[in-house]
Amino acid sequence: MTRSEFQTYAEGCHGSITARSLATGNHYTFKFRRSRSAGLLAMVLTDKDQWLNLGVVDFPRRVLRLTPKSKFSDASQSYLALRWLIKLAEFNPGVVEVMHDGRCGRCGRPLTHPDSIQAGIGPVCAQRS
Repeated sequence: MTRSEFQTYAEGCHGSITARSLATGNHYTFKFRRSRSAGLLAMVLTDKDQWLNLGVVDFPRRVLRLTPKSKFSDASQSYLALRWLIKLAEFNPGVVEVMHDGRCGRCGRPLTHPDSIQAGIGPVCAQRS
């Protein structure tokens, strides 16, 4: 998944993204939701299978910021990992692996075509973007 595909998928708000460091093996799973007041909310999956608020993403400015409802500090590993992903101009395949959950980032339908699976968005939704 490229950085632009990551942004398109995240902004679609219909799936989750897992990022894994190839150096350490650490991984985090994120999902995103739209909020009328805050914008694009980022959540992280905990070891207890709970989604907790992480912060608000501003992709055009490549910023992740905490909110009063954030359950983490700006020093937490999941916060730092997502902030790093958002700031990157492109993902280096030798450093980080970024994967989606196999559903279209825009409509949530299962992806079946190899090109769609790679991009994280189906052909019909890609034309709408």
